[in-house]
Amino acid sequence: MPRTALSRIMVRLGATSQSTSTPVPGPRRTLRRTPIVRARLPETALGMGLVAIGVLGSLLWSPQDDSRRVLVAARAIERGEIIEVAALRWVQTSGDRFTAIESPASVEGTVASVRIAPGEPIVPSMLTDTPTMRAGEVAVAVALDVGDAPGDLAAGDSVVVVIVTEVEPGAAPDVVRLEPAARVITASDADPMSGMRRVVELAVDEASLPSIAAADDVRLARVGLIGASS
Repeated sequence: MPRTALSRIMVRLGATSQSTSTPVPGPRRTLRRTPIVRARLPETALGMGLVAIGVLGSLLWSPQDDSRRVLVAARAIERGEIIEVAALRWVQTSGDRFTAIESPASVEGTVASVRIAPGEPIVPSMLTDTPTMRAGEVAVAVALDVGDAPGDLAAGDSVVVVIVTEVEPGAAPDVVRLEPAARVITASDADPMSGMRRVVELAVDEASLPSIAAADDVRLARVGLIGASS
């Protein structure tokens, strides 16, 4: 076969082979890339620190439960009244701190130095010890008319005893102030409707007893409240 014809056949075969081996392009697929978030470490750490500070601050500054039991008067307690457990009760309160009273038994038998309103907290400054007899003293009871003593006289008060003695009819009475001052142990109330006089029990110096017994009239003047020195 002539070379020219053979060359043409080779060229055709090569073209056919190339055309059959060329791949057919398929549909194109688009690949989506996931965005990569790069955190900035200094700003992240700062944010976490601010959150921690906020939580700590809320714990430190949040209201705390500072409630406590406080002993109060269950009813009105008059000045000079001897304290009984039945006149006291516990309440739960908060806010101002009061000087602690450990138990009702610790104040039982003391004397109220002021009037205590119902629900008012009991503090030591309101109380004083029950008047007791001292060496060289005696207890004497005197009956008084209205005006012979202060109306609010109460146990523990320090009083001056004034003795009034009639010397002779029509003459000025003899008025003597006894020394030292006496102390009120108990004091009842007068009853003007029934004419009952007020009875006051006093702790007086033993040397004053004869003068009080012989007096035509006894009057009392308060010189100090409960807890005052005689």
